Amino acid sequence: MRFTPLLLGLYPRPVRARWGLDLEAELRTAGWRALPGTLAGIADLWLHPAIWPDASPRRRRLRMTTMAVAVALACGFVSMITVELGGRSAHAAGHAPLMSAGMSLILAGLLVLAPRPGLRALAATCRIGVTRLALPATLGAGVVIAVHVGAGGAPPVVRAAVVACWWAALALGAVQTCRAIAAAGSLVDPPRPRRLRAGTAILIAGSAANAAALLRFSQRAGHDLPATATGLGLLLLLAAFVLLLRDTHHLTAHE
Repeated sequence: MRFTPLLLGLYPRPVRARWGLDLEAELRTAGWRALPGTLAGIADLWLHPAIWPDASPRRRRLRMTTMAVAVALACGFVSMITVELGGRSAHAAGHAPLMSAGMSLILAGLLVLAPRPGLRALAATCRIGVTRLALPATLGAGVVIAVHVGAGGAPPVVRAAVVACWWAALALGAVQTCRAIAAAGSLVDPPRPRRLRAGTAILIAGSAANAAALLRFSQRAGHDLPATATGLGLLLLLAAFVLLLRDTHHLTAHE
């Protein structure tokens, strides 16, 4: 297959490290008809970090935690950007108690899942967090300063650039948060199975509340496309949470 290197790069790194040569040989001999199945298999692997090879119980829990945080931040980000940049129904959904409850639940779930650094490793963990989040924090602070010094009265192009920088800072912050959790793996204690299940369940409830709020107000306004698309997208992301929650039941209590 012509795009073998590209497809191989889509596999999770631990999978490539263990079976890279075999996967490459299989991809080279497979025809185009195997492409849908290959992509489905890659997606399935990303949705099940618990089955990746060379993982201790602790590393397995950290991977599952990172995935839950990534999906939760994605749900929160698309909810916020739809509320701010969508139509009237999206704005109305953003001010609804159901959406407020959903965002509160997502925040609560993230707090429950937060890995706990050891006392001796606290300084090193903080250094990782500061290093990873320095750029998005600086970009966001720059936007705040620009708004306070009068960017609201600037030409439309400047205002659009400021808004774009704000959303870029939030998106980059979400990505870097997940990278910080992964980078601090040896310094933190990931949540145990019970806390992992509880946090994931809370995130499911929060994302479902956001989806329900957007779809509810979209129906009232006669199918607001951004709100409807985001609501349906959040429902699809719920599948990742459900799969993760199911995988947590394969973890033993002592892990």
